[in-house]
Amino acid sequence: MGIFVTMILVIFGFFLVYNFLFAQDIYYHQSFTIASHNSYEIKYANHLEEVLNYVHTIEIDIWDTYSLWRKKKLHEDWYVRHSPFKKGNFNNMNGGFKDYLIFLKNWSQNYPNHPVITVFVDKKQNWKNSNTPNDFDKLLESIFCKNQLFTPNKLLKEFPNLENLRGKFIFVITDATLWNSRSPLNEYLEQRKDSAVAFVAPSIKKEADMFNPPKISNENISKIKFYNMHFKHHELVLKVHEYQKISRVYHCPENQEIIKKLIQLKANFIAINNFRIKI
Repeated sequence: MGIFVTMILVIFGFFLVYNFLFAQDIYYHQSFTIASHNSYEIKYANHLEEVLNYVHTIEIDIWDTYSLWRKKKLHEDWYVRHSPFKKGNFNNMNGGFKDYLIFLKNWSQNYPNHPVITVFVDKKQNWKNSNTPNDFDKLLESIFCKNQLFTPNKLLKEFPNLENLRGKFIFVITDATLWNSRSPLNEYLEQRKDSAVAFVAPSIKKEADMFNPPKISNENISKIKFYNMHFKHHELVLKVHEYQKISRVYHCPENQEIIKKLIQLKANFIAINNFRIKI
């Protein structure tokens, strides 16, 4: 009986070590999972904490002005909402972008060993004189400790494995501006240079966009590690993966078959409203 128990313990220990080593071998760019899309809105979740119980990648839409018509602005902060026709912050935090960041900071303190949290920030309007790329990074750094933020200047040849990213945050700005010929992503890179706190994710529609992203200067192309794409262009995710970059697909049909297909194609982040869906 003693030998049998010992053998069981040895086998069990082997599987524990194996699983631990296997988890360490999963790199950030080799992880393919569901992400939340607009689930900061009350119609999708009562609170952002509920979302984080299911997924570890979220989206927050930020606006400079109170509404499309009222130009009231927050100082070094942004309004959080989805539609340009809404006013202020009719969402489940009832505050600005800073309030969301404070919540994430406090949540992280309660769960210090949490998986890396990736936050896609949809920039809905151009940068303003009172709300600049410098202000954006200043806000992030005022909330989070430097060792909590995995920033572009910490990225070497490839992304770290998931185990080494525990307890950290990655922020990614996407270009969701409306009626605009400017390039908020490139402006962010131009102003912040090697001090950038966030990554940027330009939208792509064809393979050529990977090598010449729309509205990104030649000097900044090498800084692009994330790509954002509508579901109708989802066939690009495999090519993105081949170049060890990160893909995010949004407006996906929210059914298990489609999600499993996207995972097989190696889509890193599949952004859906129904973050509770089982696959």
